[in-house]
Amino acid sequence: MKQFTVVLLLFFTSVAFSQLENVYRLPEELDECSGMLFLNDSTLLLHNDSERPNRLYMVSLKGKLLDTIELPVHLRDFEAITAKENLLYLGDIGNNSNNRKDLKIAVFDLKNRKIVSVNAISYPEQESFPPPSDNWYFDAEAMIFKNDSLLIFTKNRTKPYDGKSLIYYFNEDSGKLERIGEITTGTEGWLTNSVTDAVYHKDKLYLLTYKFLYIFDAHFQLTKKIKFSRITQKEAIAINSKGVIYIATEKHPVLGGGKLYKLKKT
Repeated sequence: MKQFTVVLLLFFTSVAFSQLENVYRLPEELDECSGMLFLNDSTLLLHNDSERPNRLYMVSLKGKLLDTIELPVHLRDFEAITAKENLLYLGDIGNNSNNRKDLKIAVFDLKNRKIVSVNAISYPEQESFPPPSDNWYFDAEAMIFKNDSLLIFTKNRTKPYDGKSLIYYFNEDSGKLERIGEITTGTEGWLTNSVTDAVYHKDKLYLLTYKFLYIFDAHFQLTKKIKFSRITQKEAIAINSKGVIYIATEKHPVLGGGKLYKLKKT
């Protein structure tokens, strides 16, 4: 396993403000969009979470639904997707109540449309299901590859809220998670500071929340913090080869959403 230097986010970091530019409303099939990645600069691969059918949706940047891919695996709360070479890693890691004992990462061969492996995972620090409310660190919606290392960033639901996102390395040889550090994104509350997705692009880590986008260098040192003009259920982030950042929102009866946006340059 590669070694990582992980530092706490500094609260006095300067904040940039940014607006999101509407690209299009997502196809109606994607009402609970929770993850996405670029297949190429004109095509996205997206998925829903929770109780929706286990499918991948191939959508053009013009909003056309190009293909629907049935996944031959049951994912109870499919919250994250990332890729290494020709394989997709599907994170069944949603754990809102911190009580699941059936978390897993499935590996999917997109070209041949078959499951390569299904890996049961658990957090080594979790001893009770659920744990006491001040230890609710074991939900997750963010998963990336940093070089060849698969990392999970947990979604904080602690009460009282302390803003920590724990970082775990998935050891593919042993099939186990190993905690390698933590990042604190703020202490306002889970609605503004808890991590909902992540992407690693050109030696930069991007952590998304409903209110902020945090950008770190390759050593996980914060370089920029972007504040969005309003809170929406931002659940997915992807970046194309030109460095353009796209964000998708889940449809919510109060917060709105169900749209694809791109980030205006700041």
